[in-house]
Amino acid sequence: MEFHSMGHTKNYPFKCEYCDQGCASHYELNRHRSSMHEGCLYSCQHCGKRFRYPSNFKAHVAKHSPDYIQEMYPCSTCGKVITNRRSFDRHMSAHNGELAGYVCEICGKTVSSSVSLRDHVRAHTGEKPFVCETCGKRFTNRKFLVNHRRIHTKEKPFRCTMCDKRFTQKGTLNIHVRYHTGERPYKCDVCSKGLFMS
Repeated sequence: MEFHSMGHTKNYPFKCEYCDQGCASHYELNRHRSSMHEGCLYSCQHCGKRFRYPSNFKAHVAKHSPDYIQEMYPCSTCGKVITNRRSFDRHMSAHNGELAGYVCEICGKTVSSSVSLRDHVRAHTGEKPFVCETCGKRFTNRKFLVNHRRIHTKEKPFRCTMCDKRFTQKGTLNIHVRYHTGERPYKCDVCSKGLFMS
């Protein structure tokens, strides 16, 4: 009962010294440190986020600049907007059949990695191994849980460089930026009107 109530009060006995994440046990704290911070050599002076590789650190620090503009690569085939050039090239290769990918045996969908396949299969099986410590809600993958936690922490790490409005998720920021730029990457099937989102 004591550990359970900690999830609601956020009165954790163990705190991560790098990011203030609360943990219910020393074991959980060590697991958090090793998965989130181990080997991180670069620390952002603006927000404290830590990085293993100088290229990732440099790209992150640039985002704090008032002159920073998020790069966006819209896919002309499916309309998806991707914010990383390497990911965009891989995405286009998948459309062009250049990537073999991983095929779901249940529905036949092809994804780009074994991790993506594992997460996709959970949508079929209903398995949700990632649990929110605060409210008990369950998720199929860690990314969904991380996004969900921001409801409780009120963290909004994604900032619009044009108006300073902040968002909990990158996808929501991307849609917001289109209102500034006027970009409408999606088309209505009926009238062909350009839309901000699908």
